[in-house]
Parts: sequence; structure tokens; C-alpha cells
Amino acid sequence: MWNFRINLRTLTRRQWGVTGPKPVNEIRLGPVHTLHTPGGKLVEGAFWYEPRHYQHGELYALEKDWDSVIKSENRIRKRLSQIRYASDLESLLIRYVRALDSTDFEVAYNKLWSVCERLVSSVGDYAPMIDRILFVFPNSERIYQKLILEHLRDVRNGMVHDDRSRQEIAIYLYQLKFFVETLFRFHFGNGARFRSLSTAGKFLDSPAERAVLKEQAQRIKLALRYKAPPAA
Repeated sequence: MWNFRINLRTLTRRQWGVTGPKPVNEIRLGPVHTLHTPGGKLVEGAFWYEPRHYQHGELYALEKDWDSVIKSENRIRKRLSQIRYASDLESLLIRYVRALDSTDFEVAYNKLWSVCERLVSSVGDYAPMIDRILFVFPNSERIYQKLILEHLRDVRNGMVHDDRSRQEIAIYLYQLKFFVETLFRFHFGNGARFRSLSTAGKFLDSPAERAVLKEQAQRIKLALRYKAPPAA
């Protein structure tokens, strides 16, 4: 949740540090991990290490954002407590962060694409996936955003099916990140209205045109009146 808050403001950044490409996430695991008892005693001298640990020249100054980060965490936790499929969103948040911990942006891109598919409940089915993502955007942006999404789909297919690498993968990763974060915000803001992640995905199949939605609403009201229980 901390990385999610910080990443929302990041549309792009310089990607090379002192030892190579810099992950998107500012908050990451350290090189070594140990397990301790509640009193602080080391458990059996065991330790773990990160084989692909990235060490940058400087640490992120989290104190400058601490108040806003904590407020964001509390807000997300409150929203999740009201959502029946909160466990799904928590799992996808973890996968989102693990993807953006990677210094290999092609790996990060594919992992993030998988998160995007699941946020709209459209795994491996690109046409409804793109349409569902577009529903959360204003109609005035739909054509523009659709062009970007179709290109990102082609990028993903090229890497998966043709093993094509992309020199501009950092740009595409940040574009995909924007869509994933927008979908998370949709779920945080509206998830309490749905029974499940799948139900929320089906809602995103709704027509984008207000006139069509109003016509459907009138038909539903008529159907409800027609099916009303008979008067006693």
C-alpha cells in the first residue's frame, strides 16, 4: 500500500542507477532477511537473501511523504474492510508490488499485465479486457486510451509469442502501470457495491453511452413493476 501511494505520482523516471536499471518501487526488500522471536532473539541462526537485490546509491526519503502515505494506507484499509472480495484485491496488490520490484522490465510488464487481466476478470480474453478498462475513463478519453491499450496488448503478445524485446519497454511499463492503478482505484472506490471481483468485472461491460444506460434503466424499472407481487 505504501508503494501504491508513492507510485501513483510517478509517470516516468530515470531508470538507470549505479548498478543498472532501477525498479519502479521506491520501497523494496533489503539484501538479507532474518527471523526473530517476539523478544528479538535470532531463530536458529537462519537467514535468507535476495538473489537479485538491487542496491541504489541512495535511500528513498520516506519521511517526506510519511503523513500522506499513512493516510492513504488507512483509507485503503477502510475501503477494503467494506469490500467482500477484499482478499482478491489484497492478493493483486501484492502481485502488483512484486512485479514492480523487478529490474527486468519485460518480466515486470508481463506480471503487471496478468494483474490487469484479473482486475477486470478477463484473463486471456483481450477484447472484453480492453472494453472493461475503458469503461472507467470519461467517454472523451476512450478513443485515445483504446489506442494505447491496443498497442500495449501488441507489445505483450510480441514478448510472449514471438520473444520480441522492446527498447522502449520502460515507457510501456509505466503506461500499463497507470491503467492498473486506475483499476485499483475503481475497486477501492466502488467495490463495496459488488459481491465479487467477477461481478465487478461484469459491471464494466455496461454501455458507456448515458442514453443507452438510461434506456436500460427504464426497461429494468418496467420489469420490476411488472414482476411486483400482487396486491393483497
